[in-house]
Amino acid sequence: MAHHRNRRLTVEQCRIVDVGCLKQDLRRVDYETSFRSVIEWRDSSGRTEAVLGYEVGRTTSEGLIVLTDPERTSPFPASVRLRGEYVIPIATTQAHIGVRHWFRCPVEHDGKPCGRRVKKLYLPPGEQFFGCRLCHALTYRSTQQHDKRKAALARDPDALGAALGSEDLRRVSLAIEALPLALRQAHSS
Repeated sequence: MAHHRNRRLTVEQCRIVDVGCLKQDLRRVDYETSFRSVIEWRDSSGRTEAVLGYEVGRTTSEGLIVLTDPERTSPFPASVRLRGEYVIPIATTQAHIGVRHWFRCPVEHDGKPCGRRVKKLYLPPGEQFFGCRLCHALTYRSTQQHDKRKAALARDPDALGAALGSEDLRRVSLAIEALPLALRQAHSS
C-alpha cells in the first residue's frame, strides 16, 4: 500500500479546459466578432458526461473566453454548473512560429484575480469556478502515489535485502512493495 501524506484533490478528479483545445476557435475570432461553441467531457467509454457552452471573443486590450451555462439545464447528470457567465482573459506570447495562447487564471484572492498565465484551468467537483492548479490547491495522482521510501529501497539492493530479512513486518511489507520497482530498475540497466 502506498504511503499518502497528502490527500488533496488531484487534477485527474477535475473537469479540465485546455487552451490548446480552443486554438482553432481563437484563430477564427477577429477583433469584431465572437465564436460560440461547447466543451464536452466524455467518460472512458466515450459517453458525454458534461457539457458547457462558451464564447470566444476579443476586447481591445485582450482576448477573452466567456464560459456559460445558458439554460442552467443539461440532459447529462454530471453537467457542469456555473454561476452565470464569467470571463477568463486570454493572453498571447510570441512563439518561434506564430503566437501562443494562455489563460489568465480568473480566481480572485482579496478582490484581485490571480492572473497566473496557464495552459489549463480546472473545475474541482463541487466548485463553480475554473481556476489554476495552485488556486484550487490541486496535486497530481502520481505525486500522491510516489513513496520515497520504496524508491530508496529499490535503488539500494543491500537495504532492500536487509528490509526483506527484517523482523519488523512494516519494513518487510515496504520492501515487498519496493520489489517490482527494483526489478524494473534492474531490468532497464
